[in-house]
This record gives sequence, C-alpha cells and structure tokens, in this order.
Amino acid sequence: MAIVTNYVTAQPPKWAENTVLVWSVFAGLAVVSLGLFFWERRLATGAPDGGVRPVPLGRIAAGGHSMNPPAVQAPVRGREAELERIGALVRGPGGGMVVVCGAGGLGKTTLAAEAAAQARAQGQVVMWIRWRDDPERLGQDLAQAAHILGLPEVRLEEARTGRVSLVDAVWEHLATATGWLIVVDNVDTPARVGPGSGPPAAYRGWLRPHGGGVLLVTSRDTTGQTWGTDADLIHLQPLRRGSSCSPGRRSARRDRGRG
Repeated sequence: MAIVTNYVTAQPPKWAENTVLVWSVFAGLAVVSLGLFFWERRLATGAPDGGVRPVPLGRIAAGGHSMNPPAVQAPVRGREAELERIGALVRGPGGGMVVVCGAGGLGKTTLAAEAAAQARAQGQVVMWIRWRDDPERLGQDLAQAAHILGLPEVRLEEARTGRVSLVDAVWEHLATATGWLIVVDNVDTPARVGPGSGPPAAYRGWLRPHGGGVLLVTSRDTTGQTWGTDADLIHLQPLRRGSSCSPGRRSARRDRGRG
C-alpha cells in the first residue's frame, strides 16, 4: 500500500493537477451520496401517499396486551331484542358488521360485552379492541386479531416490507376465516379510523362488513351515512324504569371507561 501511495503521489495523473476538475468531481460524488442516503431513508419510512407503507412486524405478531372482553358479572336486562339481533348474525352462515350506537351512558359497551360472552359460550373466537383515537394502533390490533385467526407470517412479512397493504392483507384473511367475533369499542371518532381519509362507509379502511365472522362496533355516531348500507345499525334507546342493567353493567363500565 505504501509503495502504491508513493507512486501515485510522485506521479499524479494530469487531470489531478486541475484543481477545478478535482473539486467538481468531489462535489458531484457528495451530491450523489446525499441523494442515495435520503432515498434510502424514504424507502425505510414508507411509501408516498396512496402507496403501501411498511409496518413493524414484531408489534403485529407479539401484540403485548390482552384482547379479552370485559367481564359482565350478571345478565343484562332490557336489551334482549338487541342481543338476539347480534346473536342471529353471529350464528348465521355468513359474517357481517353490526354497529351498536347511541348517546353516552346507554350501555353500549355493556351490551357488546354481553354479546361477546354469549358468542364465546357458543364456541366463537372473541377478541376485544378499544378504539383509542389512534388508527395505527387499531391497525396493529386488527392485525393481531387476524394473526390469532391464522393470518400467515409470510403475509405479515410482506406487509412489514411494504409489498402488500396491511389493511388488505388483514381483511383478505378475515374474509376467509369463520367463527369469530371482533369488537371495536368506543369508535366515537369514525372519521379518523383510516387508513387514509376515506369514510368508514367506503369499506376500504379498518372497519369492513365483508369478513367471514362478525365485526361489532360501538359508537355514539348514529348516522347511517357514516357506516354505510352494509352495516346493521342497532340504535340504543334509554331503558324504561325498572329494566335497567344489573351491577354487571357497572362492572363493565369500570373496565372500559365511559360508554
């Protein structure tokens, strides 16, 4: 190495004596290096709007928190008709999406928890997700639910590397899997569900009615335009005096906050 260095230093090429040319080449290489660096960063962080964004596979596969529904200690009274509507959809041959909607304090979460308990008793795989006004977290939770239902690791890997859309990979699998009930509780800001800016009624986001099981959503939004024509809306009305929910309702409310 020393011999070569001495040789090059002692007999530099003619172009190396042109300082303007040398610095121009150096500047060009620096610009190319910076361009490659920022391009690599762009590929690592995700695709442009409308493209496929890579997702962290570890968080999808591991989960890290319980997806069990809150316990209801006693039967829910006064909501038998609503429970039967949900039960009929769960027992039916196809899947679907049901939205339990109404003002706060009517017991939407308690009703969903009772429906979840009944579905589990019938052998359904039941998973509970709480909407936290965080579309990315919702996506991770639904991906975890699909993983529990058998979504292959290879599809998760494709989503992680950005080769496929995670939301499409999840719902393609949920469309074929049967015998499940997924509850997404307290979706009071449905316009933020995503992914993207489309409304839930477009059925291109995280909430879709096209699964092989039942997706049950609770929300204060009672607008049919929000949820679309394929969603079964159950509008809760205040219970008449004497038919209010038992202490199980208060137990479920402590588990999930306000409903």
